[in-house]
Amino acid sequence: MFRFLFGLFLGIVLLPLAVLAWFSYGKVPVSVADPPIPYEREITSIPLNTRIHLEMVGTHMEADEKNLVAGARIYTEKCSVCHGLHGRPSALGANMFPRAPQLLEKHHVGDAVGVSDAMSGALANSTWQRATR
Repeated sequence: MFRFLFGLFLGIVLLPLAVLAWFSYGKVPVSVADPPIPYEREITSIPLNTRIHLEMVGTHMEADEKNLVAGARIYTEKCSVCHGLHGRPSALGANMFPRAPQLLEKHHVGDAVGVSDAMSGALANSTWQRATR
């Protein structure tokens, strides 16, 4: 029984205090130049993917002139600050963490332009949220 109570004490009291001390002493890698903590991408992808699927716009829009012009206007006003325009990369986006990709330029690998390697709902969801603000 003593070992159980001792383990419970360690888990409930000492472990959170150790994590708080780690945060307090500035040892958490938060700078862009710092390498990510172990399994950071795997840990953060679970809630990110869940949030994207929960807030994904469920309607389909046709690619007509009106929608394309509206999308270009939204991109220029809300997105180009970080993602840049064609031939004019954003200085701000290069210093973000994670780095904001230049969406109107060719990828480093292959001939793809835009978000062809991103999750399908991420851009639509982000565009919709910014347009409705």
